[in-house]
Amino acid sequence: MWSRVSILVFLLSFTVAGQAKLISHWPFDLCSLSGDENELVDVESGIHGTGVGMLESEFSGRFCQSLRFDGKGSHVIIPHNKKFEVNNGAIAFWFKAPELSHSHRRSRGGMALFSKDSDGTDNGGDHLTIWVDSDGGLFVRHQSKNTNYDIDTSRAITVTEGQWHHLVYTFGSKGMHVYINGRLYGFNDTAKLRLKNNVEPIILGANAWLTDNSESLPSDLTDHFNGEIDDVRLYNKQLDIADVRTLYEQSDYACVSCHNVHHFQIQHDGAGLTCEAETVFIKACANADCSHVYDQDASVTLLPVQQDVVIPANSQGVSVAFRQSTPEIVSLAVGSSTPSAAYSYQCLRNDGVANCTLPFTDAGLKIVNATGAITLPTQVAGREFSTMSVQAVKDNEGVCQALLEGERSLQVQFQCAEPNQCKTPLNVNGVDINSGSHAFTPANFSQASAALNRISYQDAGRIGLKLSVVVDDVTLTSGWQQVNVIPYQLSLAKTSVNRGTRAGHTFDIVIEALSETGAVLPNYQPENLQMSVVRTDASPYSGLLDYGSGSLSSQTSQTFSAAPLVNFSQGAATLNARYMEVGSVAIDVRDVNYLGTHLTIPSAGATTLGTFIPAYFDVQRETLADIKVQHAHSQFSYFGQPIGFVEAPSYIVSAVNATGQITKNYDAIFDWQLPSTFSDLSVTDNGYAAGLTIHQPARPETVKMTAGVRQFNLHDIQYLYNRTITPIAPHVAQLRLEVGPTLFSRVLEGQTVCFDTEGDGDCDGFVVASVVAESADSTLRWGRLVLENTSGSELENKIVPVNVQYYVDEGQGFVRNVDHTGLTPFSITPQQVSMKHMSSSSEDITDAVNIASSQFRFVKGSSLGHGGIFVNQAADTRLRKRGIVTIELRSDLLSWDDYLDFDWNGNESGKGNPSAQVTFGIYRGNDRIIYWREVFD
Repeated sequence: MWSRVSILVFLLSFTVAGQAKLISHWPFDLCSLSGDENELVDVESGIHGTGVGMLESEFSGRFCQSLRFDGKGSHVIIPHNKKFEVNNGAIAFWFKAPELSHSHRRSRGGMALFSKDSDGTDNGGDHLTIWVDSDGGLFVRHQSKNTNYDIDTSRAITVTEGQWHHLVYTFGSKGMHVYINGRLYGFNDTAKLRLKNNVEPIILGANAWLTDNSESLPSDLTDHFNGEIDDVRLYNKQLDIADVRTLYEQSDYACVSCHNVHHFQIQHDGAGLTCEAETVFIKACANADCSHVYDQDASVTLLPVQQDVVIPANSQGVSVAFRQSTPEIVSLAVGSSTPSAAYSYQCLRNDGVANCTLPFTDAGLKIVNATGAITLPTQVAGREFSTMSVQAVKDNEGVCQALLEGERSLQVQFQCAEPNQCKTPLNVNGVDINSGSHAFTPANFSQASAALNRISYQDAGRIGLKLSVVVDDVTLTSGWQQVNVIPYQLSLAKTSVNRGTRAGHTFDIVIEALSETGAVLPNYQPENLQMSVVRTDASPYSGLLDYGSGSLSSQTSQTFSAAPLVNFSQGAATLNARYMEVGSVAIDVRDVNYLGTHLTIPSAGATTLGTFIPAYFDVQRETLADIKVQHAHSQFSYFGQPIGFVEAPSYIVSAVNATGQITKNYDAIFDWQLPSTFSDLSVTDNGYAAGLTIHQPARPETVKMTAGVRQFNLHDIQYLYNRTITPIAPHVAQLRLEVGPTLFSRVLEGQTVCFDTEGDGDCDGFVVASVVAESADSTLRWGRLVLENTSGSELENKIVPVNVQYYVDEGQGFVRNVDHTGLTPFSITPQQVSMKHMSSSSEDITDAVNIASSQFRFVKGSSLGHGGIFVNQAADTRLRKRGIVTIELRSDLLSWDDYLDFDWNGNESGKGNPSAQVTFGIYRGNDRIIYWREVFD
């Protein structure tokens, strides 16, 4: 015993070597170390559990044996241990529920799978219970000292009755996370829970929240679980998604039988002839239905012939031949055995009937193959049985001799042995017969043998045939001979469900077992179902085909892998599947060694699932830092002046499946191409009523990050605050940038894939609600151009200064914008300036002066000292005159001053021409006016 346990512990430790901090592991596959059959071994820390009530060891568990809970009180109790008091941890196990609506001793409702709980929040709480509900959702309640934190997965995923599901619950500093079949389906990142103060025992299969502190009496347990649980693990760390996937995809391991022998099984055909040896088969069974055999050598004495038989370990049956020379009924039995069986022996006739009597006669029928042996050839469903014959013989001094010649009518009966319930009739000579009834078919005997024709079966499985014929008022019969009938082929079909060609969205794969005539075979159950998933394009990365109870990785060529958890009903299996990558894939299926015949049931051919596309594009900001306004000047911009951003808005765009995983094959199958310009943008400022306008669209750029991920940069965006007609006070920018959905949208395979935050198929834009100024002193200003009056000697040319002002408020009005300094020169041509005589008391000198082209720049809000508008006298000094002219800057002819317009004309248009007076010389009229400039000259 110890050697077997040690070997299995080594195997289990090896399979989980990559999983750090495993505290305890209850695989339910080990024999009790103490001899107590209710002991459940912890292979990691020796914290063994105890089974209570009607618990059974189920040999077809997820990994070897599992525990079956009856839903009426059976449970497992594991005593508390200090090792369980962790701040961060994870609980993992497999479970299967045949009936989600089951309810027994209801408190919360549903069926409790795992509970470390009691009434109240004693000792600081940290209590935990996990349920599966009648709607198929998983519900987790984890308490802190004074708060319940819940996760309900029913809206995200529902478990399926009768199928294995893998559950992982992690808790601790990273929050609560619930994973089902390797996928995250529920979380609360803010709930930092633990088991540190929890000293309650662990209960599997019931809810302990009404129990007293530190004890869980059976009478206080509620919400009992009906189903199976397997491979329970407790960790001292929070597992990440890679850890969870590794557990979910863990391979099976070698099984150990905890029983010596459940019983010995003797199988026979139910009829023997005295003229030849009779063959029976003996197995050492490890469970009641003999679906598992004993894993050690065994030996028995077959009665009544007193023949010793050795049954090798893991043998599916040993044939034993013996002779009976006199016609009589023999009772088969097992005498002594090593080891002893818990339930001695059982006899099973080839038609599936439990019967230990074996009648021997000196004349009868037997069904044989083409070589005369009693092992009958495998037949194909829907095809007429072939290469089978019936022999009619009698005993002639211990030798079988031909008994019949010529045409005879054979009576045919049949039963189903595996499965042992018939769902389809057998066709005999055009007549359908059900199990237990019979029909006749003609047989032409020659030299004691006649071909057995005109029989066909539109189903699969192992059936028993029995023949009889009447000769001279005497009925001769055969024994029950078994015939294996296999499907002609397996068929595959894909049915779209929801958005079925999107990665991670579900669709149905239907597998059917068919006869040669195309009929579905309701009795078919696979022996060793295998599937292949092949990428049929240039996709470099393997994708996962998840079908609920299992998963397969796609390959570049056909590679079949086991699909052991596919359940067939009425000859068909419907897999609710999803492919987690993008690209084109095809699937194929086969059944290897069906009924132990060493034959492979092929498919009708691989089925293309189609070209999968991303479910949507995930979009994130490249950085969480605020996008900042790039003012036209160091600390300000003018209303109406084009401005931009300090850095180009940047987004990380990922092609993802429906669960948010990146589809790495996107780059190889589809493109990331962006338009040369992108104008589906909006910039808004809730604090600015006049709104904003995009002045220059973006220049998009893509930068490769990793497979399936790109960085989108939007360069050169310019926008402006729409300018009001009337001046307003300075404004601090607080923008909202929205990039329209078209940037993140693609039409792939005729479907639109886009950024979809609601998962409703409507494409969304991406909003950055916090685009800020670089500082609170950075403002938008309402500005205007002002020309300054100029005077001087008529012998000199004049420069009219151009100033920039901005509006402060009603009290201060306009002030010169001393922050406006720039290196960019501004140009003015004569055509952009008009000039007229303005004073009736002075000489009209407009014919003597002219406007020259000029360039200037602003320093501290003025062009003074750096240029302005040049107003020149005539080059010939003799033609120079004294006088005053008014010049106007034609704003309508300028391209650079739109954001500095002002309603100089008072017509509420918001536009006008700034003007100034230019005085040449000192002119005195009759009013003896002394000009301001003269005082200081």
